[in-house]
Amino acid sequence: MATIQEIGSQILGNTPGPFYVFCGSEYGVKLRYIDILTKHYGQCVTSASVNEVLNMMRKKRLVPLQPTVYVVRYDETFLESLGDKTTQEIRQTKIIGTIVCIYEQAKHQTKLMKYLPDFTVSIDKISPQFIVKYLSEEFTTLDHRYLEFAALHTQDYNAARLLCLSLSRASKESLRSMSDEQLAEAFGLMASSTEAQIKQGVLSRNFDYLIRVLDRFEDDPGPLYYTILSSMMEADKFLDGRASDFKKYANIWSYEDVYHMFVHTYNELKRSRSRASGDIMDSLIYLFSLLRMSPIPSPEVLS
Repeated sequence: MATIQEIGSQILGNTPGPFYVFCGSEYGVKLRYIDILTKHYGQCVTSASVNEVLNMMRKKRLVPLQPTVYVVRYDETFLESLGDKTTQEIRQTKIIGTIVCIYEQAKHQTKLMKYLPDFTVSIDKISPQFIVKYLSEEFTTLDHRYLEFAALHTQDYNAARLLCLSLSRASKESLRSMSDEQLAEAFGLMASSTEAQIKQGVLSRNFDYLIRVLDRFEDDPGPLYYTILSSMMEADKFLDGRASDFKKYANIWSYEDVYHMFVHTYNELKRSRSRASGDIMDSLIYLFSLLRMSPIPSPEVLS
């Protein structure tokens, strides 16, 4: 199966392949890649059938076709026609431009990976960190505050992307005068937070962001101690030079900070066993406040 890194490198590098099958649940990233391909070729055509597009490419024409991105969504007939020779047939077809097939169901992905492994890529839900990164590349004039707001208040990149489209068209003066709570109410958003967002905030040492996330955390806060401990293990990994989605934060961490933060969190976790939920929230705020200190003091210093 093709990897998202390979496909992304080709498309973002303006060297797209002739045929892609986008599977997975993250529809927003699929649309982003299609937008980039459309800008690359200058035109986009939506078709109902993969085989119709392939047959069009195989016919001799008096007027040559112009390079175009052809998008085909959920073509069940093409799925039924897949076989051992499908990859070879696609490779033997001179495709003028790029054909992009879109599927989402897991059973479809399984079959596509079996018969079209070189063309199929699974584009799945991405972390809030990468949602903000992608949004910053697409909405270059939108204040970073609103990018984080969109990542925090939506469930996936597609929803965050649509929210940023709305924010980019709103009056800048009106937006500046509104708090995050007022923005959420104005756009009819349900405030929700995830452990992934907590992890991003911890590793970026962004206290204000963490407090906003914590204010909207609707579940039992107790497990967030484990999220912080997991974050420290992630920090230890990128400090060792190992692969990590959060390696860009390596310059703001030291092994000493990681160790002290881990011990502080572990101590608070032990104390939490006898605390009420409200006390746990205060405990988490205390831990988040330590992230603002550089270096993070040892537990002995603060005892």
